[in-house]
Amino acid sequence: MKNLLIASIVLANASSAFTQGTVIFNLRMSGTSHVYAPHTPDLGQVGQGSNDGVPSGTTDWSGWTAIGANGLTGQYGAQSTFISILGGPAGAAESSLIPGALGTTLGGGTATTFRTGVAAGANANATATFSNIAPDAGVANFEVVAWDNFSGQYSTWSLATAAWQVGLIALGRSGLFSLHQIGGSVNTAPPRFPTSTSTDTVAMQSFGLCFDCIPEPSVATLAALGTGTLSLLCRQRRRSKRPAL
Repeated sequence: MKNLLIASIVLANASSAFTQGTVIFNLRMSGTSHVYAPHTPDLGQVGQGSNDGVPSGTTDWSGWTAIGANGLTGQYGAQSTFISILGGPAGAAESSLIPGALGTTLGGGTATTFRTGVAAGANANATATFSNIAPDAGVANFEVVAWDNFSGQYSTWSLATAAWQVGLIALGRSGLFSLHQIGGSVNTAPPRFPTSTSTDTVAMQSFGLCFDCIPEPSVATLAALGTGTLSLLCRQRRRSKRPAL
């Protein structure tokens, strides 16, 4: 009986290791986004450019250099700049997201590097597994983040954010986005970008690293903010027209 109980516990633990949501972490699969080295220290920018896909956008990335465009080494090189994908359940705030496990040897398995040549600005392909997202979840929140690790001292996102806050390195964020049909025992892991069978319309966006900045919103973000403001004004106007009781 004791052996049977131990075996049951082992099987339960083994099963729980696989009950985690998964997504494909590849900035060049079913669509394209890019990550760029800093343009100026205080300029942060987020948004799809004309060279991005699903969808393409109007954000101007001229004058920016894609991570890895100048080779593997050196500052903002493909191997000296790290990238992670953070995730959490539907509705999760940005501050509550945690890095997905990528199966790499970098950052405790939560970080990977970039590519060079025509694939500069994109990451080395990986599958991200999240302990805080249920397998086959209908929807979940994500954010792609990247940072300068030329010094070799900041292998994880938490170390990078601490260094950035005191002005030691540049980093960047894609901003929050949602993906549907998270991978598990039923769904295959979805890519970063919408497919013909996906209910997603917009996934992650290109972004640039910066030192002391708040990223400039994309046109889509501004449109959403404008819609929200208009909606608020309309509600206030309707309330102002209500007769006094």
